[in-house]
Amino acid sequence: MGEHLAVLCLGSGRQTRELAAAGAGIGFTVDCAHVREDERDWQPRDVEAVHADALQAIRELSRPPDAVVNFGRATVPDGIRRIAEVMERLRDSGAVPAHTRLVGPPSRAAKVWGDKALIARSMRELDLPIASTVRVATDETGNGAPGIAFPFVVKVVDLTGGSGMRYVEDATAFDEAVRHLAKLERPLIACEFLAGDEVSVDLLRLGTETLVYPPGFKRATDRMLTHADHKIKVNGAVREVPAFTSDVLRIAEAFDLQGFFSLEAVVTSVDPLEWRILEGATRVTNNIHMQDASLGIDSFAAVLRYVAGLEWRPADERLGLALSIPVYRHLGRRSVDALAPLDWVRQVKVDDLSEMPDSSDSRHRLTVKMAVEDLDRQLAVLAEATGDDALAGRVRSEIARVEDVYGGR
Repeated sequence: MGEHLAVLCLGSGRQTRELAAAGAGIGFTVDCAHVREDERDWQPRDVEAVHADALQAIRELSRPPDAVVNFGRATVPDGIRRIAEVMERLRDSGAVPAHTRLVGPPSRAAKVWGDKALIARSMRELDLPIASTVRVATDETGNGAPGIAFPFVVKVVDLTGGSGMRYVEDATAFDEAVRHLAKLERPLIACEFLAGDEVSVDLLRLGTETLVYPPGFKRATDRMLTHADHKIKVNGAVREVPAFTSDVLRIAEAFDLQGFFSLEAVVTSVDPLEWRILEGATRVTNNIHMQDASLGIDSFAAVLRYVAGLEWRPADERLGLALSIPVYRHLGRRSVDALAPLDWVRQVKVDDLSEMPDSSDSRHRLTVKMAVEDLDRQLAVLAEATGDDALAGRVRSEIARVEDVYGGR
């Protein structure tokens, strides 16, 4: 007979459903209660409201929760920190039993990793490689650039996914960027522009054990910071880059992280392999589909095994390629419907880029996250489902490039 668990999930409803489904996949019965952290996208609820709803959800569970999970989202600024504060209140007040596992970052960590300026300061304190970063006052226009060399990027401190960013190469462009981004009414930073492949390294830390996932690589961002169809992320070309793993583990220990963590950086040298950190996230990111596909595991099932007091780290990793493919020539809903039922497609969705804060891009991007099994057959299916005849060539070229640069390390 499988385990029966009661879990309170704060944040994403989709991830709550995925957690329950992962339990069913390993024979667990999971009673999940769910509380939202937002009124709508980009509008977080206050801590008191989330806390009150969490207390009510606990009363409605079949038994006291075995775990409280932080499923805060990137689309809710400061939402992860607010959830972390609620979780700590529940623990400290005795609203949940002492044995309840808290899966998510401490509020201190969530605060730092929700602010790019605080990230930069913390990385300098840990003597980790970080892109040069300074705060920018929104009234600095007319006074030239801050103490950082051109070119650089002006960013909103708490937006992700390419939102709220402007490349600047001179004082005039800096003034224009600050005036424009100030309309978002959020703090700003200036960060040096780094040319090199983007790399992400993610981990899952539960209790005292940590699983570091294979790194994912994709092409450098151009100076226009555009979303482009050649920016295909490739995971699983190499199991790890030891120097990168060492840095991310130092961060996990320094911040006493629990749950999921993702670190984003730019490769600044390939021989020797070096990076400069840009930002990170103390949440479940969209990388999870790539992570699981590249190792042949289910991370949410691992979380539930941990909650049940069982060994949670995968006993048998099967390193393989996983891809995240952006497609701008597609058939919209027809493409999604054709691809979603396929077992090797881990996620497929269409995003309206115009809905991102400060976006000047009106395109609809189809994103396919997939495990590589029979690449030729899979690429033929993708081409037929999207109508993009050039897709196969782009994908093969990018896999070959990443394997040539990073494979075998």
